[in-house]
Amino acid sequence: MKEKKVILNRQEEDVVYLNNVPDSTPIFAKKDGKLCGLLVNETDAHSNRRWILRLGGARGSNGFHDSREKAIKAALEFEYSFFIVEN
Repeated sequence: MKEKKVILNRQEEDVVYLNNVPDSTPIFAKKDGKLCGLLVNETDAHSNRRWILRLGGARGSNGFHDSREKAIKAALEFEYSFFIVEN
């Protein structure tokens, strides 16, 4: 399997743009080069479907967001990077 980094808008080698990643594709998070979480779409406390970066079990990072893009932007401030895995 080959790892590809997910980016929002700048050009880099071996990347995929977020708008080219289907909602059903798992997006993983790394921090300091180590796998640490997964971007998931789940129901918040008010029964709304929203995106959150889940870290090691039940903990979340930066709260719930209305879109994958907003969840990623919030996490980038804390130096997380995102990637997908292709076969």
